[in-house]
Amino acid sequence: MTAAPLPATEAERLALLRDYQILDTPAEEVFDRIVRLASNLIGTPIALVSLIDETRQWFKAKVGLDLEETSRDVAFCSYAILLDDVMEVTDATQDERFKDNPYVKGEANVRFYAGAPLSAHGQNVGTLCVIDTKPRTLSERDRNVLRDLAALVSEEMELRRAGRHVVADARHRDQILTPLKTILSLANAISSSSADQASREQAVEIMKEAESVRRRVGGTPL
Repeated sequence: MTAAPLPATEAERLALLRDYQILDTPAEEVFDRIVRLASNLIGTPIALVSLIDETRQWFKAKVGLDLEETSRDVAFCSYAILLDDVMEVTDATQDERFKDNPYVKGEANVRFYAGAPLSAHGQNVGTLCVIDTKPRTLSERDRNVLRDLAALVSEEMELRRAGRHVVADARHRDQILTPLKTILSLANAISSSSADQASREQAVEIMKEAESVRRRVGGTPL
């Protein structure tokens, strides 16, 4: 058995996976529903949302399997993330990459595997995969089902990530704009006061700079 090579952009891929903040989180119905659909529509006893980190594959959602994770070096999915489309293994006992795999040789009796990459920003962080204990071949309909459901998983993770960044950006803006408003208020008071000409000119410059900062962080007019 040979472990899969690392993707060429492994560092970027892992950074995106960490940014999703999904590893080691509790099961969620939105993902559980997708693996149930995959299992039912394609007709396999096992379906998984598998995420590949540095050392393991961890299952965010699963049906037909009791494991929480496996070592990355025995994961079929570690090969699937190297591809841009569905990877299919029709009979693992006849595939040089997997015929000595403990999940093929052992009680799990894995024979068939198909995995569609979970992709965003040019990186594959894991797969939606289906597994069977007997050899088989995907139909084109099955491939499309797997692609479409994998896209739903990817979109759900990306929407959550984007939402967190919007909240974080809003907090960052508030952290900048709140003291900026105080500075602007003081500068405005000085510019319209009886202070000497130099002080008033400095206050005007401060007001211009404050407005420039406000535009860069995207806040409303101060």
